[in-house]
Amino acid sequence: MSELLNQYSESTKHTFSFLFAALILIVVSLFVPAINQNSFRFVGFKLLIISIIGYSIYILISNTLPIIKNENSKLLAASYNGIKKNIIYNSILVMFLLILIWHVCTMNV
Repeated sequence: MSELLNQYSESTKHTFSFLFAALILIVVSLFVPAINQNSFRFVGFKLLIISIIGYSIYILISNTLPIIKNENSKLLAASYNGIKKNIIYNSILVMFLLILIWHVCTMNV
């Protein structure tokens, strides 16, 4: 269980690093005229942003499912409330990221 939790905490750190990079790229693509005025660069940035956010979603889901699958009975214990809350928060984060991907897809030049 401790190995799964260590891997899960590392994946959360990596996820937030990728999300920070994606948010910076969104701001850059919207406000830098050299990117915003050239539709080819703008589409390239959109694809890069979508792939970074998609990879973050993949990291979250791929490291959450083994904990839910293998440790389902242990998650019901009161001592695992922190892990349950973290899984709930990360599922809400995944929904937010899907909305963010939709927003990036609908951004216009």
